[in-house]
Amino acid sequence: MTVLVSSAACGADLIAQEEAASLGLRRRVVLPYPPRRFRSTSVVDRPGDWGESFDRVIDRVRADGGLVVLEAGFGNGFVAANHELVRQAHTIAHEGGIDRLLAVVVWEGMPHPEPDASDGFRRLALNGGFEIRFVQTMR
Repeated sequence: MTVLVSSAACGADLIAQEEAASLGLRRRVVLPYPPRRFRSTSVVDRPGDWGESFDRVIDRVRADGGLVVLEAGFGNGFVAANHELVRQAHTIAHEGGIDRLLAVVVWEGMPHPEPDASDGFRRLALNGGFEIRFVQTMR
């Protein structure tokens, strides 16, 4: 069984979620705050036209029971979401008898001044026993 656990920010998250749907994979989406707020702060406020993709992903994942919404504040929302992403992946793996955890980190490769959510996720996944694959966004 293959399951994708991710957030739903514009770019890599939404592309991965839509590709997983096209492959018929089970999906889980973790958001640090309710979809409407997340959409306005991490989707449509960025370059590109990601709003419709986000709406499709959230509608389908919600209907399938795979949407996890935290009630984190702005200051710690992405930190909390990263912890929940790792926890959800471990729970799903344990329940499904999955023995391989793979984290794909789409990242520039250089930590930003704290907090750096991508680097934070990388460190949590590494400490959680995930195999790490990098997609470097800058060369």
